Amino acid sequence: MQYAQNTSSAYDLSAFEERRRAEKPSVKMVKTSRRRQFLATLVTPKSFFMYAAIVMTVCFIVYNNAKLSELNIEISQYQKELRELHSNYVKMESQAGSSMSPRTIAHTAENTLGLERIDKHRAHYIYLFREDRIELADESKMPADGITQRIAAAVSAAKEYLSAR
Repeated sequence: MQYAQNTSSAYDLSAFEERRRAEKPSVKMVKTSRRRQFLATLVTPKSFFMYAAIVMTVCFIVYNNAKLSELNIEISQYQKELRELHSNYVKMESQAGSSMSPRTIAHTAENTLGLERIDKHRAHYIYLFREDRIELADESKMPADGITQRIAAAVSAAKEYLSAR
């Protein structure tokens, strides 16, 4: 056993004293105004990027709608031009059809140009054709059997090609 030096545990009054208990940390509630709380939740980086993305999306939609309406106007203009051109095509085709009919051509040929219809006994037919014949290829231009003959044929072909130029 150990004995305390110069003290006696029987007279130790510290055993009977109230011990101070360690204070537990307490959470103090600081009242903030609702407005400040609302602003604090609005200004977080996460919410900032979310709002930026929403604004960009709305701007993108508005821009695309404007572009789409411009393109629709352009399409309607081209469709109007196409209808006009198609009506001009139909009109010109009917005019050409009436002026190119066989009866109109015959009338113009007889009256304006002074041509007459040809009688069958005045028609002469000339047939231009060659008699059938068989041509054989030159043996000098035929592919050679040996390697030396092929080389000689290639050299002579090259000479002929260069002399033609």
